[in-house]
Amino acid sequence: MHTAVVTTLYLLLSCISAQEQVRMTLLSINHFKSEATGQYQCHLSGTDKIGTTVTSFRAADTRNYGVSNNPEPPAPVYERDDTYPHYNVTLVDNGNNDWFGVLGCIATRPGKTETRISTTRMRSDADFAPANKLFTQTVNSGDEGVNITMYSPTKRDTAGIRWRRNGRKQISSQSGSATFSIARPIRINDAGTYECQYQGERDMAKQGLNLLLVRACAASKWGPPNCIGVCDSCYNGGICDENNGECVCPPGFMGKNCLQGK
Repeated sequence: MHTAVVTTLYLLLSCISAQEQVRMTLLSINHFKSEATGQYQCHLSGTDKIGTTVTSFRAADTRNYGVSNNPEPPAPVYERDDTYPHYNVTLVDNGNNDWFGVLGCIATRPGKTETRISTTRMRSDADFAPANKLFTQTVNSGDEGVNITMYSPTKRDTAGIRWRRNGRKQISSQSGSATFSIARPIRINDAGTYECQYQGERDMAKQGLNLLLVRACAASKWGPPNCIGVCDSCYNGGICDENNGECVCPPGFMGKNCLQGK
């Protein structure tokens, strides 16, 4: 076999084996009612049910004063006797908006890549909410013209809008606009929790949140860092998994290409 072909095949196989991840699904309730008691469940798939450690985490501080207003979620409890055994994280409301924000599970298993999945919780009386009614937006490395747009259910004046990313200081260049725009090509480090708040009211936990996910590969490619795999076609809003090229289907669809309705 020609040397160039052997090298390419080796890179592809190395990429696939190196990127094998723990398979986990997160189910959540009360997305728009963080002030109420709620929970989320983390389900492991197939052989990953054995030998995998599951922990909980908070993705970013979304209120002032650090850990006092942004506690870590309780440790997951394994519900062994359920019809579908899973890890359960129960968020008991204490009247302090502790469970407002982006929370999730981390699954680790020796020999596999760690998996992190998040869920977003906002108040039912939020001043701002994602215009597309989705908490998460997935884009590809190199995409241009990416926008995160909010609207105000309470009709707040947009002049008071302020933006943050990953809990850091305000991004003054985007103040006063309900749309956060990234005009240049998207990079991996643009990923994170974007927060649309009203000036001076961050601790009220009534801001809008959007989680931006950035695939490590360009559109239709998979297998970082070389990204030489070609994605299959994903329909009905399905997204190509950057690690194995398979379609990740949205709720209500399944199958190789997300063509089958549930």
